[in-house]
Amino acid sequence: IDNGFAIAASNVTLGGEAQYQCYAGFGFASGLAIETITCTGDGKWDSVPECSASQCTPLESVAHANATVLNGQGTNYGSVIRFECDPGYERKGDPVLLCQSNGTWSGAVPSCSKVRCRTFPEMENGWIANRTRAYSYGDETRAQCYRGYKLNGTSSVRCGPDGRFTNVSSCIDVDECSP
Repeated sequence: IDNGFAIAASNVTLGGEAQYQCYAGFGFASGLAIETITCTGDGKWDSVPECSASQCTPLESVAHANATVLNGQGTNYGSVIRFECDPGYERKGDPVLLCQSNGTWSGAVPSCSKVRCRTFPEMENGWIANRTRAYSYGDETRAQCYRGYKLNGTSSVRCGPDGRFTNVSSCIDVDECSP
């Protein structure tokens, strides 16, 4: 048979059986690894098994990620797909999946979740408000100065795409005399 081969035969007379298997990357429509056919009373085999190229089911889309087909057509045996998370998001799971010869993917699709800002920046003569809350990419809090100091910049501090707070202002002494 095309893309497959006989692995066993009991005999080639009435009631005889032959077993077939497909080459790697091909499979039977039944999903079985081995197909058995029988010799009928009119001297013919009851069917001829057909091996078709293995296909994987289409992968679901991943929120906040781009999927790129690196090899193949996307669902056929040998297809390779890479997932990259958008800026500000981090991947959990395998970045690359392969459509295997048995028609299954090498793993589950990854997920992309917002990057967390876990360390608060230090401010000389000031502080970052609301430190007990968890901050993720895009979240904002405020910078404040101690009494006698004023902000040199904006009070808004944002969790950035690299997991660090951005736009951190400084505090300047308002009591100093200027020359």
